[in-house]
Amino acid sequence: HQRTYKKHKWVIELEHYLRTFKQKPGALSGSVALASNAYLQKLYNAYFINEPREFIDLLAYCQKHKITDEKLESSVGRLFKSGVRQITAQKLTALLGNKQSDFKPVNYNQITKMAKDQLSQITALMN
Repeated sequence: HQRTYKKHKWVIELEHYLRTFKQKPGALSGSVALASNAYLQKLYNAYFINEPREFIDLLAYCQKHKITDEKLESSVGRLFKSGVRQITAQKLTALLGNKQSDFKPVNYNQITKMAKDQLSQITALMN
């Protein structure tokens, strides 16, 4: 992390204390490390106050996969937009773990035209 040259100022990275918090999860809520990151503290207080181990596992996942706070925040927003009422670490890691596919549409040519015609005929037979 960046060194600070200001007097009486600390630079505390929450990720540096994850191993300690795994051993003592109750220490997370009152820690200076959590207080140093306003977004993570807000997220913890809103959804994980009774599940500190789950939150620590989420932070470890984010550290391992180099997920930023902004990406985590957008994932929480996406979960709410999808109608999820309760945010959990499992839901967030599932959403964060999804990779964007490099789907490219198939060029429309004679083969695709014939395949679509054939599928339309089969659909007509089934109906």
